[in-house]
Amino acid sequence: MMVWLENSVFMEMEQNSPNEEFLPIIFRSVIGKELREMSCIMKNTKCADCGVSEDCPYGAVFERYGSYMNNNSKQRIGADFIPEVEIINNTTLQFKYRMPERNFRFSGAVEAALENAGKSGIGRSRKKYVVSAHESRLHNFDFSGDYIYPRNIENVEFVSPLRLQSKGRLVLEMTVELFFRAALRRLQFLSPDGKINLQGLNSFDDELLKLNAEIIAKWMNIDYFSGTQRKLLKMGGLIGHMVFDAQLPPLLQALLEFMEFFHIGKNISFGLGRIRIS
Repeated sequence: MMVWLENSVFMEMEQNSPNEEFLPIIFRSVIGKELREMSCIMKNTKCADCGVSEDCPYGAVFERYGSYMNNNSKQRIGADFIPEVEIINNTTLQFKYRMPERNFRFSGAVEAALENAGKSGIGRSRKKYVVSAHESRLHNFDFSGDYIYPRNIENVEFVSPLRLQSKGRLVLEMTVELFFRAALRRLQFLSPDGKINLQGLNSFDDELLKLNAEIIAKWMNIDYFSGTQRKLLKMGGLIGHMVFDAQLPPLLQALLEFMEFFHIGKNISFGLGRIRIS
């Protein structure tokens, strides 16, 4: 059983909400900057070489390191921080972020970073905001057993750029097989022991062979400023949707339900890989 925290922070902008930039990346960047300034006590040391990174809000939230198999050296294995942004109206934003149980203790630091960032402003236009409300919710996940959902999932929308890799290269043309195999890998990564035991997993390959979908997607690049490299960079992925021509089996429905919460693919901590199912 895994427990995840989902926090929603509502913000009132002094001016209209910024719309010229990809907001999850903007908030990820300003939170990272503020956390480093607030909590880093070894600013000239890389997180991988820092002996206290697991107890540092910035290191624990954004720079997760571990060892693979018999390799004793630390390797970056990705951050479990999932940001989403909704524009409520012209001046109100909802920033939603999710983190696993081991990082619950740092949620106060994240929200303090958000409040500090609002005083100096965000984005190229440096728009200021104040935090007006907070909401918190816990989610329990068990990657075992049988999942039966009352709704029939027909459509998957790629809300933010979907950035998948296959054989070491970025995927430029999406297929249902690539998508669901990436979803399965995502669950294995999230599982505490790297194992999942969903009902129907033994027939996963057979179900993929029978599955057909219409996929309409195009590549979208996002320009963003890297505070670490101090320069403008591009990050891209596929935007579009996938429509199934038949009812999905429970296993594949379960994978989609999980991915709607956890996102899928690379650079998730920047808000990429968000999907919406209907």
